[in-house]
Amino acid sequence: MKDEEKLPSTRFVLTMLSLLIVWLLVSSMTYVWIQMETIQTGYKLVQEHKKQEALLEVKRKLEVEWNYQHSPARLMKLAKKYGFRPPRKGERIILGNAD
Repeated sequence: MKDEEKLPSTRFVLTMLSLLIVWLLVSSMTYVWIQMETIQTGYKLVQEHKKQEALLEVKRKLEVEWNYQHSPARLMKLAKKYGFRPPRKGERIILGNAD
């Protein structure tokens, strides 16, 4: 055999094979870790979406309550109940101290 046609040494082949196996293990572990993170992020996203929906429902109920509490018909009813009336012509309404 000629020197140029020499096969690589057994040590070199084993080193390259070991590096390949290590690289495959690291790559596989990285892939699994990324998949687990993706799944966990998906679960968190679903939980946050549920929280958002619940908060939107609370907001909607509070808006309905706000509109009821400030409706002109309800305010007129309360004004009559407590003896309020619209001002007559020439009357002035003074709020607070007139210092």
